Amino acid sequence: MRSTRKLLLPVGLVAAGCIATPALAQTAGPAALTISAEVVASCTIDQVGAISLTGLTGASAGTSSSDIDVTCTNGTGYDVLIDNGDNFATGSRNLLGADTAEALPYGLFTANDYATPWPTVAGGTAAYTGTGDSETHTVYLQIPSASLAAAKADTYSDTVQVTVEY
Repeated sequence: MRSTRKLLLPVGLVAAGCIATPALAQTAGPAALTISAEVVASCTIDQVGAISLTGLTGASAGTSSSDIDVTCTNGTGYDVLIDNGDNFATGSRNLLGADTAEALPYGLFTANDYATPWPTVAGGTAAYTGTGDSETHTVYLQIPSASLAAAKADTYSDTVQVTVEY
């Protein structure tokens, strides 16, 4: 009779060969991560108000004002420019009558003393420097009393373009 022997291996020994052992943690580096940011010069026109004069007579000059709000990057030099308008003629900005098509001369100024006309082109040096916040620039309008005295009853208008050069 033949004797059969069974060879039993402990399960733990067989399974030990199949279980992965944890590897040691490894690192690489250090490596530099460069971070940069570029802030560019920029400007935006936030708001341009309208100027409306009513009830004018030739007794005195017609005056009013409006604000132009501009935001430019901190430290950015800029100029606020106003063109001569749609009805510029004979060296003057003009309001044009809706019914009469007659011209009513007017001026735009940097202060309410009406001495310095608002610039149409930038000078050599920027007039303003941005702060990063909205800044208000007031434009003053004057219609000379002599022009109003000669004007016919009508509604006069003009459109000017405001630009910021930086």
